[in-house]
Amino acid sequence: MSKAIRVHEYGGPEAMRWEDVEIGDPGACQVRIRHRA
Repeated sequence: MSKAIRVHEYGGPEAMRWEDVEIGDPGACQVRIRHRA
């Protein structure tokens, strides 16, 4: 499970939600890139 900031409505920073998201397998002609900071 990964984390993502999602915007579900128009607005300022209060419209952003920190959510858990499922990462599925890449489809045809897609790649997955791991990024670390």
